[in-house]
Amino acid sequence: MVLDMKKIFTLFITCCLMSLSITNVVGQSAKFRYADKQFELSNFMEAARGYEKAYEKKATYRAAKGAAESYEWLSSYKEAYKWWKLVVNFEESTSDDFSNYIFATHQSDNLDEVKAALENASPKWDSPKGNFNMDSLMAWYSNPKNIELVSLEAFNTSFTDFGIAFDKEGNTYFSSDRGSITSSGKKAIRIDGANKFSTNKYDMTGRDYINIYKLDDNEQITSLYSLVPETHHFSDPFFMEEKPIMFYTLTRDVGKVKKKRNYNIYPELYYSTINGKGEFIDYQSFPENSPIEHGIINPFVDEQEKKIYFSSNRSGGFGGYDLYYVTYDNDFNFGSTVNLGPSINTSGDERDPFMFRDGFYFSSNGHVGLGGLDIFHAHHEQGTFSHVRNLGLPFNSPQDDFGMKRTEEGKSYLSSNRLNGTGLDDIYQLQDLHKRFIGKVSDLDGNLIDDGLLVELMQTDDLLAVQTQQKEKGKILADISPDKDFQLVLKKQGYFPIKDSTLTTKELEEDRIEKEYVMTKIPYKAIFFEDLIFYNLDQSSLRADAKTALKNVAKLMETYSFLNILVRSHADSRSSNEYNEALSKRRANEVKDYLDQYGIARSRVKSEWFGEEKLLNDCGDGIPCPDAAHQINRRSELILIAFPDENKAYEEHENIDLPKQENPNLTLDGQ
Repeated sequence: MVLDMKKIFTLFITCCLMSLSITNVVGQSAKFRYADKQFELSNFMEAARGYEKAYEKKATYRAAKGAAESYEWLSSYKEAYKWWKLVVNFEESTSDDFSNYIFATHQSDNLDEVKAALENASPKWDSPKGNFNMDSLMAWYSNPKNIELVSLEAFNTSFTDFGIAFDKEGNTYFSSDRGSITSSGKKAIRIDGANKFSTNKYDMTGRDYINIYKLDDNEQITSLYSLVPETHHFSDPFFMEEKPIMFYTLTRDVGKVKKKRNYNIYPELYYSTINGKGEFIDYQSFPENSPIEHGIINPFVDEQEKKIYFSSNRSGGFGGYDLYYVTYDNDFNFGSTVNLGPSINTSGDERDPFMFRDGFYFSSNGHVGLGGLDIFHAHHEQGTFSHVRNLGLPFNSPQDDFGMKRTEEGKSYLSSNRLNGTGLDDIYQLQDLHKRFIGKVSDLDGNLIDDGLLVELMQTDDLLAVQTQQKEKGKILADISPDKDFQLVLKKQGYFPIKDSTLTTKELEEDRIEKEYVMTKIPYKAIFFEDLIFYNLDQSSLRADAKTALKNVAKLMETYSFLNILVRSHADSRSSNEYNEALSKRRANEVKDYLDQYGIARSRVKSEWFGEEKLLNDCGDGIPCPDAAHQINRRSELILIAFPDENKAYEEHENIDLPKQENPNLTLDGQ
């Protein structure tokens, strides 16, 4: 009986557990159906909440991945990272999941975890795909630009604010989903599951639709009103300079599309004429618009080349959104659409074209970058694009960075949803923290020096080299860091080098340092000092007065390494030519041996001997002369030569004052 009761109790408990499990499965399935439906409708915030509730019911791979993908669509990086980290711990996870986890981890500014994850990755996972490259990341993090991004408080809110533009009157425009600041009479709308429009908010984000706003000189913000019927999203303003026309992007209600039950509505490009009051007086649809087939966004007009650039996901591209242009004439007749090609476009998305002088800026998540959209620069010349490069830090971040704009006044702007911002997307101004160094280099005659000028500029504390430019003759340009000391070295063949250790940006309030440098030619083989020493008759040994003179010479040569000496030795005529030549050679060697005692290298002493060939008077063979007259011929000429090697660079010495002596008054004692 006891055994039977145990069986009954066990059966009862099992049934209860099965019932509870069935209830949980049914409950989770309902949550999945709701979340999946919201995801399909691009209502990602509601979808994320639905997947989270499903995960609370039961921790499954599907629920975690649904939440991760939803938050990824919302660019909610911290939440996406949290859920992708859960996803990769499930047995069902794939290499694509791991790639998404790596991206989300990096976009949450967890670089150390990225490195650890890559080093300890499971063999079933491949390397991350797309535009993620660890070597490039490390290079960018090791060499950030000395630029600060300043959030513009006049524009940024807790909502999304992006894309700055300017008109000729000095007004500033931007796009935002903050809601109407001044009522336009238009209700916020969204697209529901039947592709109909309702008066509810835009459920993809749970916020209002995007609109264009104007900031005037009085810092008053008002919203613009599109004349295009049933306009919803309204963004990307671009003002022409030569004509009172503004281009823009909008999304509108296209009405019911026949023979299509499910379809997407894509953004279009329009342009309008603006009157003197800043009001739209008309609107024109861009001929490439096809809101059911593809989207067109981000207009930019190159008025010199008469080209309109834009981003589109039309068919025939390289994938995602590509950059294109069309030509136009004065009557806005448009040419054929031209893809910018594989040097610019990738299988990812390219957008936000902007031309400034010979530089072309755009954003991409297809080129190798730091994560999300990054800003890139390409060289533009005669319609071709080359040398595409990522701008690196701090222009870019692990999040989305886009909408680069530069002005002729030297200001630069971008938009980003990087962490610690004011809202979801914010507008930033770039402030260059560098100081400008401008150096002018000339010779003693005032001639500017450029050919062959070598410039070495480095920070004193860490000897970090600073890049310099020589775009103009005799001018050196460099961007140098604040609060630093610097060393500058200028070198040119045939000139003394210049060393400047006084350069500093410490406590420098100005934005530049301007200095002038004068380079001096090296006076190769210049004679700075001459002296004479004398010998007794038929002797090569040095007299006391000669040793005193040579001590002075040795001291000068020890002090100034650029001095060499030429010793030219002679004899009188009172022996044979052969004897006198040998005697003068011995006298020259005596000088060399004596200087050697003072550490003067023999390589710095050059000797010549002439016997009786170069007498200083007429006391030659057979000519009677007194002993004093013969004494003046028993001599060695000591000639100190500065900078003797024309192939060698020498340092310039300050306050060089070498006495130039000729025919010194030496004691002529001894015969």
